[in-house]
Amino acid sequence: MDMTYEDALVMPNNCAMMDEEEMTYVEGGGTLYVTFTKSTICNAIGVLGGVATKAAVTALLESAAIGVATAIELGTAGTGTLVAGLVLAYGSTVAAAAAAKIVKNIASGVYTGGDITLKVASGSLVPSFTLTI
Repeated sequence: MDMTYEDALVMPNNCAMMDEEEMTYVEGGGTLYVTFTKSTICNAIGVLGGVATKAAVTALLESAAIGVATAIELGTAGTGTLVAGLVLAYGSTVAAAAAAKIVKNIASGVYTGGDITLKVASGSLVPSFTLTI
């Protein structure tokens, strides 16, 4: 069945005129960003420096533990045993804390960049949001 229109198409009186932009279909959703501030970046670098130092000092103290224990048995008692035990137990933690502080201060002075923003997700179910850490 063919339909032909011989007259001009007439719009109703109450219609609203739309431009091309209004007629374009736009999919909903948004983009999620995560922004890392300069202080967060420098703190993370400091923590990594502290962790690496703790691992190195722990390995060093564990390798020296047999020699320290033998020296304690052979020549010292009381205070020497206490000091050696404290060094073995807390030496790596103290060294790690000091190294983390030093590395953080160095990173704060050396890192001259600004904040870093990463695009995490984008889609129809993702809200438009920026998380600043």
